[in-house]
Amino acid sequence: MGYGSEDKNKVRLIQRLLQLAGISVGGGADGIYGSGTAQAVIDFIEKYGDEYGLTMCPFGENGELTYVDEKTLAAIYAVAMAKLQEAYGDEHLDLDGSTVTEKDDWVRWAIAQNGYYEGSGNDTPFGEFTNVPNDAWCASFVSWCLAMAGDTTLPYTARTSDIRQSAIDLGLYRDVRNPGSKNYDADYVPKAGDVFYRPRYDEAGNQVGGHVGFIASVVDNGDGTYTIKTIEGNMGKDSDHCGGHTYENITQDELGTKFEGFVDMDRDEKTSCSDNVDFKTDDD
Repeated sequence: MGYGSEDKNKVRLIQRLLQLAGISVGGGADGIYGSGTAQAVIDFIEKYGDEYGLTMCPFGENGELTYVDEKTLAAIYAVAMAKLQEAYGDEHLDLDGSTVTEKDDWVRWAIAQNGYYEGSGNDTPFGEFTNVPNDAWCASFVSWCLAMAGDTTLPYTARTSDIRQSAIDLGLYRDVRNPGSKNYDADYVPKAGDVFYRPRYDEAGNQVGGHVGFIASVVDNGDGTYTIKTIEGNMGKDSDHCGGHTYENITQDELGTKFEGFVDMDRDEKTSCSDNVDFKTDDD
């Protein structure tokens, strides 16, 4: 990963992690690896290189010779998450992944935060990660988990609509509620690792937003029904914590009553994991 990279999601992630690590990034987290990001990389290596055994990379005239290799990226992650963990220290937070056995699996990253409750005014490390603090944070939670697992399929965002629309644009959205939708897939059964989406409505029936989370497990009961567990942020009666739901004995036809659709994340191809991850949800 270096100067002029076209992977804007990955560049934006590196830029935001540098910011969270306390390094100023000229131009901000804009997804463009230019001279400002190059200088930030140099500044990080100068500050933390000895501690993490990093080798200083060349700069060039405008930073075009700089790069972020795997070792440097791991160090940027470590410093950024250590600072977040210190700022938001909580027994139910594992921002540095000390209990996450498969680091490339976003589901396990999500479950490692199970039981965490937000601070005052929707204050969470996940909103801090997407740079939209003190706001609804289910999308920020999804984004953070994907980022920690190194997945760049979807944009890192605090907006559920961004996740849904990006999945549609990428041809990954499986609508199970709306037969008239071009994305409708009546036969789709979600898999562990998929992102779910459902709209939110006010008391008058007007859509006022959406909610996203992960599918943690899908068990075929052998009688035409499934038991599905989710892990999600910003959930519960007061929309204030990381937790999950268990949907028991749900038929494929009933999926659309619980979810609008799913992002087919193809977890078994992208990660070392294809298994269900069982845990105690809020309903268990």
